[in-house]
Amino acid sequence: MNNVTSWMFGDGKHDDSNDDNSNSSQDVNTPPPTPMPALDAEEIRRRRLNNAQLTTFTKPSASESPPATEIIHSSPKRANVQLQPNNTTPQEKKKTRPPSSPALSDQTNTPSPTPSSQGAKADRYSRTLNLALEFIFQITVRKESARPNIIFMDTEGDSDFLNVDNLEYLLPMRLVEVVQEGVSGPQQGAPCYLIRAYKRLLEKENQTLKEDPMLKDLQSCKIQIVRFLASALTDKDFGGGIQGQGEFVRTLGVEVGQGGASGSFLSVLLKELAEELSSLDMFTEVATSCIMMCYEGLHNPSAAAHAAPVMGMPPPMQRSIFDNISEPLTALLLLVKADKRYAKAATSCACFLPNPQMAHSTTPTRGNMFAPPVLETNGVGGCHIEHNTLLGRILRIGASSQDPKVFELFKDSWKSPANVVEANIVKLRQIMNNVQGQASDMILCLLKAGPQAKENTMKWIYQALYCNVEAEKDRPSPLIASSQAFLFNFAGTLLRIAKPIISDPKKLAKVDWNFIRWMPSKETLGSNESKFLFPSASTRLMTSGSDHQGEEAVSESFALEPDTTTEFTFISQSFFCALRVLHLGAVQECIRYPHILRALHRLSAGFEVGDMNSLHHLSLKCTMDASLVMSDLMNDVALFIPACASSLLSQLQADASATMPGLQRLPSGQVKEMSWTVPQSSAAEEHVKLLCRVPEHVVDDLMELLLFISKSNPKSLSIVSLTPVLELILYLMRRPWGVTSPHLRAKLGQVVYFVFTPPASRGSDQNRFQIEHYRTTSVNNGQSSGAMTEGPHHQLLESYPEAQAFLAPALLLLYGDVESTGFYEILSHRRCIMVVLKHLWTLSSHRAAFRAISMDKIYFISFANGLLNETNSLVGSVMDTLAEIRVTQLEMQNTVQWAALSEEARKEKMEKHEQNENEVRAKSDLCIETIHMLNYLTSEEDESLRLPFLVDEILPRFSSMLLNVVRLLVGPKGLAIKVDNMESYNFNPKNLLKEICVIMTHFDSYEVFVASLAADGFIADSEGKILLSKALSTVQKLHLLTPMEVSKMSDLVNKVIAARENYKDIDSLTDDAPENYLDPLMATIMRDPVLLPTSGNIVDRATITTQLLQTSIDPFNRKPLTIAQVVPQDDLREEISAWLLSHGIDFTLN
Repeated sequence: MNNVTSWMFGDGKHDDSNDDNSNSSQDVNTPPPTPMPALDAEEIRRRRLNNAQLTTFTKPSASESPPATEIIHSSPKRANVQLQPNNTTPQEKKKTRPPSSPALSDQTNTPSPTPSSQGAKADRYSRTLNLALEFIFQITVRKESARPNIIFMDTEGDSDFLNVDNLEYLLPMRLVEVVQEGVSGPQQGAPCYLIRAYKRLLEKENQTLKEDPMLKDLQSCKIQIVRFLASALTDKDFGGGIQGQGEFVRTLGVEVGQGGASGSFLSVLLKELAEELSSLDMFTEVATSCIMMCYEGLHNPSAAAHAAPVMGMPPPMQRSIFDNISEPLTALLLLVKADKRYAKAATSCACFLPNPQMAHSTTPTRGNMFAPPVLETNGVGGCHIEHNTLLGRILRIGASSQDPKVFELFKDSWKSPANVVEANIVKLRQIMNNVQGQASDMILCLLKAGPQAKENTMKWIYQALYCNVEAEKDRPSPLIASSQAFLFNFAGTLLRIAKPIISDPKKLAKVDWNFIRWMPSKETLGSNESKFLFPSASTRLMTSGSDHQGEEAVSESFALEPDTTTEFTFISQSFFCALRVLHLGAVQECIRYPHILRALHRLSAGFEVGDMNSLHHLSLKCTMDASLVMSDLMNDVALFIPACASSLLSQLQADASATMPGLQRLPSGQVKEMSWTVPQSSAAEEHVKLLCRVPEHVVDDLMELLLFISKSNPKSLSIVSLTPVLELILYLMRRPWGVTSPHLRAKLGQVVYFVFTPPASRGSDQNRFQIEHYRTTSVNNGQSSGAMTEGPHHQLLESYPEAQAFLAPALLLLYGDVESTGFYEILSHRRCIMVVLKHLWTLSSHRAAFRAISMDKIYFISFANGLLNETNSLVGSVMDTLAEIRVTQLEMQNTVQWAALSEEARKEKMEKHEQNENEVRAKSDLCIETIHMLNYLTSEEDESLRLPFLVDEILPRFSSMLLNVVRLLVGPKGLAIKVDNMESYNFNPKNLLKEICVIMTHFDSYEVFVASLAADGFIADSEGKILLSKALSTVQKLHLLTPMEVSKMSDLVNKVIAARENYKDIDSLTDDAPENYLDPLMATIMRDPVLLPTSGNIVDRATITTQLLQTSIDPFNRKPLTIAQVVPQDDLREEISAWLLSHGIDFTLN
């Protein structure tokens, strides 16, 4: 042992001859002292405690009272400090103090200086060293040097200056007194004193030149500080134990909080302290105790937890975001970053992994919700992990609208200036970003601390994800799932950890998507059974056993198979953990945010009257702005989305040459031949398996997050490359069999609209929600949310080759597919598709792609069916609603009649009137866009896009739709559209009539089209007059058509009139037709009979086609059926044709 430790332990059997730092000369021939026997850790501890007990202070007598003086002593009792073992006098201290350790001095064989010049030099050095030590240790042995912050310690002539020698016994005496003084005040004990002394020592060391001999003495003092600090943490009677360790943790937090270079000096100190404690075999005990103190410091409920609840709800489950927890959090982070041994100790603490016993240790009340019970079979849920684990207590620090402090901050936002609201949001955001940064730094330190620490850290991550399945629900139970603040911070932390992976293509290429099949062990999950990290109950992209449009059904063997043996790399683990936590937290809030905005708009009238529900929603909206809209989390998400899309696509496309099968390009870049759809039979088995295993929500989450960012903060998308996202969208849209959900396919179209279509082409964007502050302009990173600017991703639709070849046909197919998404969703989805198609039509590079779909009859019929249904529905609905608006307007113009109504009746009529106006505005744009798309799709000189409208399955419905619109516009209902302020409803009947007439002129040369118009029931009004004649006179009167268009329209009307005169209704022969000529579903004469192989029935092709567009089942036995499976009955077809001809009807079947 060195002499400092020996003296402190009470072994002072030394004399001056063994004192290396003695002022007397030393004989170089004197044999070295006999080395002390090695002591074990228990003996060291025993001696330290004994020495601390022997050092006491006696109360001075009256005769011994010190004279009045301005000199500052460390204590009123300093004048009579005595070491009790042998009542040593101050003059004898020199003989009894221990010699310096050989490790601290190398002057044993150096002759003492004798010349007077050397003595003067030594005196100057002593003075310099004394000043340095006075600054460092805040003590002095010279009365004239005493100041309020420097304590005088009387050595009674033993020494004139502080030096390494006398410091060895002065410092322990000072520490004992500091312990006694520190009992009455915080941060005044030995650990605080020594840490700050160490800081001052490093400052002095940095100011000292390298060749200065004082550096050696400073190094000796540094070692003494570390050893005494170890004693202050381990020896109870020396201020150690719980009290000393608590003060140690507080001091770490305070010192770092003061800024500057505090963190770096503390890291050095903690590393040296770890070495010293390890040599005493006390490291694990001390480190664990300090970490547990940090854990407890993060636990104490804030005052907010006991304050009046918001809206009568329980107090917030997490601490307030404004609570000061910087000290325990900073100390904890400092410990794990300083040395791996602290990180290992942290992961070995009882508070690190969830403990089922702790989950049931307390019963929650309205005032104590920090340990609520959970319903998991193993007794541990997301809520327990949040409140009863070390990392959970860090990650739960976030903004909550249920926090009374947050509520008070935002309740007046509706009347506050925009800059004030923004400043408050930024304040919250900074706190959350700091928490996420500190948590990610800590987890990274834990992961790098060794195999066992890494294993425990990953266990915690897996268990936190596994126990939060409840968070997927629309309304998760707060007694089971973690809070949104926890999930937000968790997502931000894991995204920061995954950032090196997503930003490095080489690392990203190592992500293994078979991880989805990985089933962690029961020990890893802390559960009673093994389960998939991505729940097996989740719907998959491609459902096993399903088929699409005649594709073969997927084998059940492709279903999710558990993998319990593969050891996945950390790259894959961290990537998929980040993906999973985004689904549990951020995605759910992105879905919830528009609902909050709509509710807030509905409740805005309650702000002025102080309605608590209204103010709560306002606080919730502002809180979500901080955590979602304006947070760094979404910037990290914007980087993660294309990386995830690229990774998935790379495994779905093993062969890059298969990206565009069947596509040949000419030197000019034009498409010569293409096959835009990829049949399932051409897909590799491994790719189909992956589609059957990837959860549907993975792709849905990426699209949902991308949509949210594009609507709330589109500028953040300009800094990332979204090419991989467009590639993935095209891949899935070209393989409709690979995406079972029509809702997900529709969402792919929405992403193309909101993200990749230039804002100028979108026009009035009614679907994009606005992020606004009431009575202020919107706040979105200081910019209005409505400020839309084009970015690089907006050019991809024009420049990306795959988009040029495949996007337009894919969207035409998608237009029909969204039929099954639901009544309220169809309008939004189809408007998005039509706007994108209109934009693509203006790009010459996409024209060839529009013709591609006409080569595939099945897909074109699906598109045309949706288009015709949409047009009929929209025009009819708008016209009916306009009629109601006209009635209400006339009632309000009759002031006498309007005043006669009761107030309640007037209010009811006004509410209905406002609802009708909103409905017309919402549908008018879509109505105009639908008719306009029919116009430009059929206007090409090349008839490839016109001919598909003339097939038997489409032509009757196509001609009927055109005539129905004409009937609504110029027939008896035409008067209903003469409402006041028509332009305010975005509905222009003149342009609508013009486009309908132009569309019909595109088909004037086709006799089958003329015959279909003549046979339709809408061709004549109730008086038998041809409606087309009235339409022609109207467009001529209003000068809506060019002379050439008028001429073509006039020729068409004449042809229809002539065909009408010779028309014989085929339905009039129904009663006389043989039974096998009639369609069993519609009871009409079949034109193109086909056999249904699933039931053996024969029906008309047009009938079964319409049926299968709604649902792919046989209407007779509900077995799966596609249009590709039906069998033509050519013999029966010829037989029916001959029978019709014998009855005077020459009906040529195509």
